[in-house]
Amino acid sequence: MAITKKPYRKWKNAYEITSGAVKMHVVAGIGPRVLSLRLGQGPNLLFDDVDEKAGFEDWKIYGGHRFWVGPESQMTYAPDNGPCQARVANKSLVLECAVDPHTALQKTLIITPAPKGFRLYHLLRNTGAFLAPPSAVWALTCVRPTGVCAFPWRTGPSGWNLASVQYWAAWGGHATDLESPQWRPTRDLYEIHPTGEEGKAGSRVEPATEDSSLGWIGQWTSDATFIKAFHVQSESGYPDNNCNVEIYTCSKFIELETLSPMATLAPGESLVQYERWFVVKPIERSTAAVAGLIGQD
Repeated sequence: MAITKKPYRKWKNAYEITSGAVKMHVVAGIGPRVLSLRLGQGPNLLFDDVDEKAGFEDWKIYGGHRFWVGPESQMTYAPDNGPCQARVANKSLVLECAVDPHTALQKTLIITPAPKGFRLYHLLRNTGAFLAPPSAVWALTCVRPTGVCAFPWRTGPSGWNLASVQYWAAWGGHATDLESPQWRPTRDLYEIHPTGEEGKAGSRVEPATEDSSLGWIGQWTSDATFIKAFHVQSESGYPDNNCNVEIYTCSKFIELETLSPMATLAPGESLVQYERWFVVKPIERSTAAVAGLIGQD
């Protein structure tokens, strides 16, 4: 396991983090962004917007993994084109963003190598003198539109079990085709088989097992299985009608999104969203297989 300052494409202020056969590149000159994620000599699992054409006005997506503030609003799209303060501490890469002058909120991303992947801590802190608007940490990962994406969607004991998903039928000039063949509910997993169509769906995911606090969302390709596990706070309220996972589809990329509970931060208070990334050779696409993987954390 190693963290090395190393240029990535045109970005000189960048870092390479390795954990066994898994490697990522993190750019601190913007964002921050995790722009590359690979298993061995395999392809980049993330969408990397090399041409920098995705986005609008001053905001650029850049691709990869980013840290937003939810629920979606004008505040969400605050440009993050400037550099972050980066340092290596306690075997972790710490990336600290500038304080948002409009909200007094500050974002910090901490990445730590871990077996078969990484641990990511997204910290949102109120540096101001007043209460911040109700907010959530929103962790979005743009992957290439290949393979199959999925999340578990059955909750509750076997005798009283709910399976629910919600669609963004229309939002901000965008729309979801509710009859699209890319949406494929199965017994235990809600699967997305990308067709290139734009759409968005979300759900409330519960822990993978009774002994775990981790829910998950992931992608299966011929090269690797990529799982984003995260802590589920069962008694808390989440954004967007109580969604803690969301997925956005389009022709260029798929976004795998996790969200923290909503909170009103007092001055000096912070909100944290923990993600545990697993990148492994392809495993069975089932709740049991993923539970066995994330249960090792």
